[in-house]
Amino acid sequence: MNTQSVSQSVARMVGVLEAFERERRALTSAELIEILGAPRSSVAALLRAMVDLSVLSLDRRSATYLPTAHFARLAAWLDEAIVREPRVLEMLKKVQEVCSETVTLSAPTDLCMEILRVERSNLVISFIAEPGQQITFWGSAIGTAYLSTLPSASLGSLYERSRRAGGPLAPTQTLDQIKLLVEQARTSGCARAFGAVFADAGAIATPLPPNVGIRRCVLTVAGPAERLRGKEPLISGLLLREAAACEA
Repeated sequence: MNTQSVSQSVARMVGVLEAFERERRALTSAELIEILGAPRSSVAALLRAMVDLSVLSLDRRSATYLPTAHFARLAAWLDEAIVREPRVLEMLKKVQEVCSETVTLSAPTDLCMEILRVERSNLVISFIAEPGQQITFWGSAIGTAYLSTLPSASLGSLYERSRRAGGPLAPTQTLDQIKLLVEQARTSGCARAFGAVFADAGAIATPLPPNVGIRRCVLTVAGPAERLRGKEPLISGLLLREAAACEA
């Protein structure tokens, strides 16, 4: 099996699991074929393999599939281990209550940031974020806050790897522009971005101390750009105080 076919098989397997996460019910092979948009024979072979590996269970009476308890147990430890400090989750709720905007906790993957936790705003017009959502390193408040924790010498190599990888998460700014944003974040303790990633949306972010999670975490407040600008001093001060409290 060549590299391309392996990648395709892995992508389809992830697609199957994402389908169950969205639907939250047992699914037939016909439904999964429609969701994946893949050939019937390929999906059938994939489902057989996932059943053999105890990733999926098959109910032959209803001809439906469902992820197994065994599969759920494999990743169960991760939810607790992502954040080592229980008070961090309380901190997210506190920040959301004070500023009334959406608050997220994120950490780096290979070439982007991944949202781990979300405390949603109750306001009618608000920033919508979901756990697992990927945010670019380049120009976003979340990404800039994380980059500010890295040695300056490593920024260039990370930038080049991301540029070569291409795609929607690749940089659209020059490396010099990125370095300026990072330096501003280091000086003030917070990174800010308005309309940089999503039109009419803004975000203010600060990195949390290394002891908070398995990976370096970033605390972010996001919302409509104009509304966030009016709250900027409040939000920046709040984020810096909470980050300092985590370190203490």
